[in-house]
Amino acid sequence: MKKSSLLLILLIVFSTSALSAQPRLGLKLAGGLSSYTGEDWNNTTDSMTGVENKAGFSFSAGALLFLPVGGFLALQPEVLYSSLTGGRIDSYSNYIEWREQALEVPVYLLLGLPLNNGRVFVMGGPDMLYSFGNVTFTDVDGNQEKYPVDEDVDNRFRLGYAAGAGFQGQSLQFAVLYKRSLKSQYNDFELYNQNISVELGILF
Repeated sequence: MKKSSLLLILLIVFSTSALSAQPRLGLKLAGGLSSYTGEDWNNTTDSMTGVENKAGFSFSAGALLFLPVGGFLALQPEVLYSSLTGGRIDSYSNYIEWREQALEVPVYLLLGLPLNNGRVFVMGGPDMLYSFGNVTFTDVDGNQEKYPVDEDVDNRFRLGYAAGAGFQGQSLQFAVLYKRSLKSQYNDFELYNQNISVELGILF
């Protein structure tokens, strides 16, 4: 009887806290360094004399929905426009960069602890990405060539993961995240995008 009463009380407290915490919409801006990895890609760059994997600037912008689920937990799905890049540079400073556009939909689980007037948190979850538009190749002289993404990329939809940590105040959320695709862009060549980003969320 005591156990049943305790469980009922805990359920009521959890339900009350979950219902009293209102969902919040927000905007998300992010920028960081993006590059490519994968066994085939790494073997190719290693076998080419003087060629190195090169990171480039990536950025994202979009909307988020912050959903407290009681206690220390929250869910945060996002819908983002992302510009991802990577490339290589050789010993003669010949740089080739390629950039793709993508619709990105990460869904995070946040675990937070109170700190001053906000809370620190760790976050992680699946990251879904769909490439669209053109893939743009740029050389060291700034010359560009563009190809439709369906002519250059075999797998336009790719599932990955993201994980990081941050701090959330009353209306601002700051986080540092690592993201990596788990599906190669090509069927017969392992090439995965990865990036480290600094992200700012504005909550309404």
